[in-house]
Amino acid sequence: MKLICTRITVLVLFSLLISTPRVFAADNAAITATAIIQAGTLTVTNQTNLSFGTITLGAGVNTVTINASAGAAGPVVTGTATVLGGASGLLEVSTTVNADVTLTYAVAGTEAGTPPDILDNGVDANTLAVTGVAANSTASPYTITAVGSPFDINVGGIITIPNGQAAQTYTGTITVTASY
Repeated sequence: MKLICTRITVLVLFSLLISTPRVFAADNAAITATAIIQAGTLTVTNQTNLSFGTITLGAGVNTVTINASAGAAGPVVTGTATVLGGASGLLEVSTTVNADVTLTYAVAGTEAGTPPDILDNGVDANTLAVTGVAANSTASPYTITAVGSPFDINVGGIITIPNGQAAQTYTGTITVTASY
């Protein structure tokens, strides 16, 4: 029996020696991991100003609408007024990343203290309201999928001209903010 135990012990030891890898030397090295995060750029450039045209008033209240929600557009009159010229505004947006761009529209007159959404004549208290700018412009969010190519943002709106509105030139600024 001693001989059997010895043989089993030798076999077990031999099996352990064969199955255990031999290490003759060991070393290690470290590498540096780096990630550079760069913010994308977004550029908005004015190409064409929004113009409601030259309006000759008719009797009663008249409305001039430029609906550029589906692209460039001209004025449409409700009432008896006539319009010469006029066209939607155009901005170009470029970005270095594919993104859903959020557009916000804000209207301001040229005179200090003029309330929002008002065009003014820059001389006296006569003003003209602009409404529906966001609803009549390129919808937000706007998805940009081709990096580097400019995308058109069309801008429209509505002016309602009350009977007796002073015959003057009314101006203001529509600020379009694009962000992602």
